[in-house]
Amino acid sequence: MTRLTSTIAAAATALVAITATIALAYSGSISMYNSWSFPPEEKTLQYNIVRLIYNAAVYGSKGTDTGVYVVNATDSDIAAAVTGWSGYLDTVHAFWYSHGMVGSEYDIYWEPHDIYGLVYGPGEVVWDNDIYNFQFSDFHPVKLAVIHSCHQGHVIGGSFIAQSTQDVWHYGMPQAWLYTTQLSWDGYKYPDGRGRVFIGWFNEAPILSLDLFGNNDTMYKFFVRFYTKLYGYYAIPVTDVNDALDEAARYATGSPDFLNSPLYRGFVYSDPYGNSFETKMVVYGDGTYGSGSW
Repeated sequence: MTRLTSTIAAAATALVAITATIALAYSGSISMYNSWSFPPEEKTLQYNIVRLIYNAAVYGSKGTDTGVYVVNATDSDIAAAVTGWSGYLDTVHAFWYSHGMVGSEYDIYWEPHDIYGLVYGPGEVVWDNDIYNFQFSDFHPVKLAVIHSCHQGHVIGGSFIAQSTQDVWHYGMPQAWLYTTQLSWDGYKYPDGRGRVFIGWFNEAPILSLDLFGNNDTMYKFFVRFYTKLYGYYAIPVTDVNDALDEAARYATGSPDFLNSPLYRGFVYSDPYGNSFETKMVVYGDGTYGSGSW
């Protein structure tokens, strides 16, 4: 009887340990880029920024539990990110940088709809609907998505029945990554408190190596400051995403905060080929995300 009791007690202890392991919450930073069709100097900064994000997240005083950076990422890497490595991570902070594009899809009434895609090679595009459908129906770990690609912050999202598939098409990159359309249209000024935030570009996304606002490599410097302050990497960590945006805007643009910066208010710039673009950075959802633990 004593031996049986000991066996039962050992089994119960093991069950408690297993249950505790399952209950653990893990957060992770997943930073990715694809360098197809970018100039050499930009490829260098692409690598540098994802490596910096990784270091800040893993070694910062307010970092995530784990992290990874992916060079020349593809759709499969996005799928891994939005599923939290198949459920291992219950909180994901994602950074993606590649070319972005806007396509068109007809609904069943032959009305056209804009759809949004991330380019990861010649003729290789992962669409918003693909990213949405990568995810499990009841598990959506991405809490912070920073998408540095053209046009991907143009809308939050919605859905329609696609003529080509006769199935639901979920459009909009914020919805695709965060799996919701319940996001404040101005998560910086009017945070919704729901604990998810998307940062992207309403129109074109300036390359990291472009000189803007009297600063060189302006967007590279912006993201360096944003992530080092967000995660407390060789810096005192800020309170939340909004504070990190303020710090980054001050450093990269000389503005007093993000609200009064050209990034928030909009600006016109020229690319290295002489083309002019009007754009702005958008923040959807909850800019106060990060005020507690990840």
